[in-house]
Amino acid sequence: MKKQNGSPDQFVPLTPRDLIGAAGEVGANLLARARKLHAACNASGNWKLLLYGSPGTGKSSIVKMILPVLGSGFDVEKVNGRNVSTDVVREWQRNACFRSLFGGWKIKHIEEVDLVPQVAQDLMLTFLDDLPDRNAVICTSNLSLETLTERFQTRFELVRVNGSNDAELAEWLQQHWKIPQPISDFIALGAGGNVRRALLDATSFLTLGHFDERPKPPAVVKDPAATARALKAWETMRGRGAA
Repeated sequence: MKKQNGSPDQFVPLTPRDLIGAAGEVGANLLARARKLHAACNASGNWKLLLYGSPGTGKSSIVKMILPVLGSGFDVEKVNGRNVSTDVVREWQRNACFRSLFGGWKIKHIEEVDLVPQVAQDLMLTFLDDLPDRNAVICTSNLSLETLTERFQTRFELVRVNGSNDAELAEWLQQHWKIPQPISDFIALGAGGNVRRALLDATSFLTLGHFDERPKPPAVVKDPAATARALKAWETMRGRGAA
């Protein structure tokens, strides 16, 4: 892999190959399915998809790869779950019968679907059951699906996106941005699979040479050698901060 140009916090994955760990395989499979659905112009069917998992694992990045394949940007309505009110759902129901003017799919993209109020979840049940052909409702959630009612979540195809392990994330930071191994190990341990957090921490290191906040690495570890390197890096950075 080549060293990335630009700051780590500006990194934008464009293809599934840019994702780390299991997210890459999940993204490739879902992207292939989206292409098949779009190619079958006269086929009937819809798509109700919910990606869930810990923060920073690549869920939203996968969705961003899928959306342009299914339809035009004009046919995508992105909304935070907190803003999905009963009025919004009723508006969706009224307009569901109209086809796209651009020949693609009509898509409702709901981020943080666990924030949808229960009364709106209840109203969405009928909307999801009656979803017309060539319509998609694609959601993401950072929380356990227990925050969603069972009858709501069972309307969706559920896909878990697991985070990368510490070794994968540390190696990725080393290869793309030449982060020294002890530092990359420390960042990966602290991130706990959250790539977004790791990129921000890597940016802080490259900019400042240390972290403003340095939480002690967890006591329970899977890779003693990596942990020893991370602890050494943590002590070094703590010494710099004290100086």
